[in-house]
Amino acid sequence: MVIINRRFGTSQRLKLTNGDWIRNGMGAKVVNLNASYGGKVPSVNWEDRSAAVALIRSPQVKAMACLLVWGSDAAWNRTEHFNEVVNHLSKLMLERCKRDGRKAPSNHSIEEMARLMARMTLHFELYQLWTVYTVEGQLFFSGIDMLAGTFNQSWSGYKNKMLDDLQDLTALVDAEISGYRFNLN
Repeated sequence: MVIINRRFGTSQRLKLTNGDWIRNGMGAKVVNLNASYGGKVPSVNWEDRSAAVALIRSPQVKAMACLLVWGSDAAWNRTEHFNEVVNHLSKLMLERCKRDGRKAPSNHSIEEMARLMARMTLHFELYQLWTVYTVEGQLFFSGIDMLAGTFNQSWSGYKNKMLDDLQDLTALVDAEISGYRFNLN
């Protein structure tokens, strides 16, 4: 599992311009009880950085922020946040399918297909696994019962839109963190 964790969050689509700032100092700290002496201005600490995420109002943007900030920590349970983003991506895909008149594939309901594709897209993008698996391997890994050719012809456009949606969520996370940082000054 160590090797795969090195790949977490390395996607260019998921890069936060504020990533270094928000992750800096998020590890364990030693308390300095004399920090208030000497008249120094308090510095930004891990609580401030955590608050940048905690104050995000949109549930899916906050979930994406949590995944990007803490998702590489193997001890952290990311399930709730992962599912929140999957649900958001699924909802957007279902709206697109309805608009396009796309019917369900033979082996899945349209809702199940959207959920499975959203899980696949988020997981493969978070860990940069697209080049590690063939399309057939991606589908197999994700539980999508479909031929690779059929997926490429009929469904890969929806996957690409989900990738755009992930990039949009990441941009919203960045905007929220930038606003928070600006207000700190």
